[in-house]
Amino acid sequence: PQTIGLYFARPYEISLDGLLQRLFHGGDTLCAPRVDLKTPSMKFFRVTGLENVQTGPYSVPEPISDEELVPEILICPGLAFDSYGNRLGTGGGW
Repeated sequence: PQTIGLYFARPYEISLDGLLQRLFHGGDTLCAPRVDLKTPSMKFFRVTGLENVQTGPYSVPEPISDEELVPEILICPGLAFDSYGNRLGTGGGW
């Protein structure tokens, strides 16, 4: 089993809801980002189901869990990536 970091899609991004449902039953640990606009920072927290999220900044669902995790595998949206792994996308440069 691995810790997989996922995202909850905005309306114009590819939805991972189907993948999430399959992974919930696959034995891996899932986590998703939660943004703190005050600091500003983004950390990953455990996700145990689509019912265990709340709307966060930018109207993006975020985990309600307080169990912070570090993903071993990360699935993230992006328009493009450079050779250093930096992502071209939208938002606060997370």
